[in-house]
Amino acid sequence: MYTIHNMKTCSIAGVIVVGIVLSIGGCGNAKSPMAAWNPADPAFVRYPVSDLVMSTDNRFAAAQVNEKMGDRNSNGGRATYIIDLKTGQHRRFDSHIEFLTFSDHRFVRRGFSISTEPLQIIDGLETRSAIGIGAHSGGWRNPRSDELIFATGWNKSGTGFNELSIVSPKTGAIHKVQTEVSESLGFCASTGHFYTEREIEGKRGGDEFDMTGNRIRTLQFPFGVYSSDCNFAVPFDALFHHGPATWGIYGAIHFNRLVEYAWSDDNSSGLHWFQSWNPTQDNLLLIRTLPADNGSGTSDVLDVSEMKIIKSWPWPNNPTEPPAVWSGDGKAIVTVRDRHIVFDQVVQ
Repeated sequence: MYTIHNMKTCSIAGVIVVGIVLSIGGCGNAKSPMAAWNPADPAFVRYPVSDLVMSTDNRFAAAQVNEKMGDRNSNGGRATYIIDLKTGQHRRFDSHIEFLTFSDHRFVRRGFSISTEPLQIIDGLETRSAIGIGAHSGGWRNPRSDELIFATGWNKSGTGFNELSIVSPKTGAIHKVQTEVSESLGFCASTGHFYTEREIEGKRGGDEFDMTGNRIRTLQFPFGVYSSDCNFAVPFDALFHHGPATWGIYGAIHFNRLVEYAWSDDNSSGLHWFQSWNPTQDNLLLIRTLPADNGSGTSDVLDVSEMKIIKSWPWPNNPTEPPAVWSGDGKAIVTVRDRHIVFDQVVQ
């Protein structure tokens, strides 16, 4: 899934690790036993799930859970499991770890705070290698090149990055790219170009880079969150990195506005939260909607080409709400129902 994440950094703690590739293929594998909660029911999850990250081949899911079975937002019971949906085997991680997925069913840890730990490349349930890149935060995948990008430099105030490191998970090669101060990163999957938002003469704009990090041009408009074939775009404002904002969906060639979602404190026109573009179907967008009458919210699949909702799921907007994310192939919405990870097919 090509979801774009926003980031604010924290102070750096610890010693910066020298950028090297460490092979830990044998002794570095998980030593904790890998068992299934129910071998006959591999999609079963024992605990309440707050978020999911699906592998690109749909076989594995990284599920953030609460093992105390109560409020899922309680820190005390948080953990993350990577689950093999074919066998039910799983691997537990001690804290509420967030993962990024790439290449079939490989995962790497990502996060908002700065870490000096090497990147661990996890293939299914097994740790295969580690790549030291020094202090880093964030974490994005270029859907075209399948390379990973992390922030490795920050401005003095800690409110944005000014250096990115492009990492090859295959070779461990690291290429550093200098940027203007930014908090957001987006991609065009069909070209592999990436975009950073920045301020230009007091207005919001951005920079466009090619896959290798060469700056192509400066943009006078704050767009960088593109659909899979890059025919549609939403502005970085849709990511709400400075709080709720009015946003819209645009044609990506002339940036003609197709729809605008106004944000108001009184919810007079209903509220809409951008979630993610479909990873393979250019015209599909996942959003969350709260109606103006404060009725039941929904997670919606929007067909942007016709501007109509083609599928909805309840979104109660409370601590026990199930996640709803795209499957790796974009053909379904993956959610949790009756303690099972389920795929709801999306048919146009």
